[in-house]
Amino acid sequence: MPTTSSVIFAAIAVQSSIMGCFWFLRSSYASHASWTRWIGSLGVSTVMVAYALKRKSLNSTGAAWAFPVGFALAFSSVRFMVALLAFFLTSSRLTKWKAKRKASVSDEYSNDASGRNYVQVLCNGGVALAFSIVHVYVGGAGDRPLTPTALGVLVSLACACGDTWASEVGSTIGWTEPRLITTWERVPPGTNGGITLAGTMASAAGGFVTGAAYWLPGRMLGVGGGLFRFVLIGVVAGVFGSAVDSLLGATLQYSGFDERTKRVVREPGIGVLHISGRDVLSNDAVNVLSCAVTTILLIILVGTI
Repeated sequence: MPTTSSVIFAAIAVQSSIMGCFWFLRSSYASHASWTRWIGSLGVSTVMVAYALKRKSLNSTGAAWAFPVGFALAFSSVRFMVALLAFFLTSSRLTKWKAKRKASVSDEYSNDASGRNYVQVLCNGGVALAFSIVHVYVGGAGDRPLTPTALGVLVSLACACGDTWASEVGSTIGWTEPRLITTWERVPPGTNGGITLAGTMASAAGGFVTGAAYWLPGRMLGVGGGLFRFVLIGVVAGVFGSAVDSLLGATLQYSGFDERTKRVVREPGIGVLHISGRDVLSNDAVNVLSCAVTTILLIILVGTI
């Protein structure tokens, strides 16, 4: 059953996205973009959604909202599009990887069996969508040097990718038991706020892939910026974003161990032993907050260097 925070964040995300899409279309039309950009963006987003539906990475509501998110990023910039595809394709693969194993340790992974829904799509891609809309509104569609809006897209996608990789890999590769980020106590796999060496390395790898994907089309198009710079930003965003997500999860997300099913659950109940956190935020709310915080802080940090 959806938590209060899920309903609130879903309502905010949907309303903001609807207004943003209208604003985006108005700005896009005013920017006099070529028809090839319009057609190409529609084609990329259509193929992406069709692929996701075929692989059951998204359900019908998730696909309905992934389409405008994909279109907006593809239309705004080729680099945004390639970075989004890197995040989407790799994360979709990892979500399906050892799915039964992950479902056996936490009920969170059982809920992803039918594909991610519209709330998950907007909470993972909403920050990038917002920055892409501002990118077009301020300077029109196209690839430019690393402006604050372009940096916002890169950081938000690297953060989302790094956090997804950390969650999917950290819960599966059991080199060591997870430790709670706030107390450093050992906790069961799947606990909100639990971190592992494998998960941390995965978050860095996810950020690396996103940064490299962002750099590659810029190199081909002759837009400035070295590979090291973009990869460094991606790695920092992936690791820091995953850490913020873990901190919020350990304190404001409920984690309990169900003695009957022998796995971690997100809601208190009969036979559930409390592990950590308060039942304040849903996983989707934590995702969007950690992404927003990471993006804003890194924009400020990079701007001062």
